[in-house]
Parts: sequence; structure tokens; C-alpha cells
Amino acid sequence: MYKQWLVPAYLENPADFPMASTCLQLSVPNHATANTLNVAHNMKKLLAFTFILTLSACIFYKKDGIEMKIKNESSEPITNVEFTTTEKLDVISIDRIEPNESATEFLSMRKNKTDGAYSLTFTRANGKKEISGGGYYTNGSSLDHWVDFIVEKDTTIVNFDSPIY
Repeated sequence: MYKQWLVPAYLENPADFPMASTCLQLSVPNHATANTLNVAHNMKKLLAFTFILTLSACIFYKKDGIEMKIKNESSEPITNVEFTTTEKLDVISIDRIEPNESATEFLSMRKNKTDGAYSLTFTRANGKKEISGGGYYTNGSSLDHWVDFIVEKDTTIVNFDSPIY
């Protein structure tokens, strides 16, 4: 192994160290080979990580649908909750949501092919059936990731996220 003081001295005047040139040339290939193996090993790890990340993103990506959350902020339970599109190809049905509770579901729109809107229907404790509509989807694809419904004593508030572009 070379001494650390030799390298700066060699760089200042290589003619004073004729054997150092040979020693450094012999040590470089071994060092380069070791680094090349490390780089190749790290590249394999990076490639495997990228593949796993891509695969997991594809699995967890919820395409062709919308996530619906409904929160009951009234003092009475709501029943017979249904969320669907105007095509009514798939329906989320929830029997009952108690006061100050919420439910979150994903509505698949894989079968939808046309343009339309969303519809929420539910029955209040006094037996009154309420229908709330809104939003828009086109060519069977949602323009939004999610929609939140907040059911109050006499009002239903609807919030959509920003459109997906």
C-alpha cells in the first residue's frame, strides 16, 4: 500500500518517483474492477426497486371510478344510502350511517361508457327521501378523484376535488 504523502509528492514531480507510476497503474485496474462490481450490484438493486415501485403503483392506482365519502353531521341516523352514476351500472349501498359517523367507498366505473353525473339518495329518520346530484363524468371516466357528502340537519353539502388532467 502507498503512503498518503507519496501521492501529492508524485503529482508535484512524477520524475522523482519512477516506480510510483508503475504501482499506481497496477492498483487502478483492481480498484476499477471493484468499483465496477459495486456499481453493477447497485444498478441491479435500483432496477429491482424501480420495478417493484412501478408494479405497486399500478396495483394501488384506482382507475375508472371515484371515491365517495359521506359524513352524517345531523342528529339522526340516515338509512338506505345509495351512490351511483346516471347510467346506474354500479351502485354503492349502505344500510345505515349513525350521527357523527362516516362511510367511504369506491365506485367502480369500468362499465360506464357515456357522459353523466353522480347521484346520492338516502332516507332521513323522519322517512323523507333525499336525492343529491352533481359532478360530471365523460366517456365513462371520472373527472374527479373523490366526492364528499356532508349530511346536515336540513342540507346536504357536496364537495368534489379538482379535475384530473
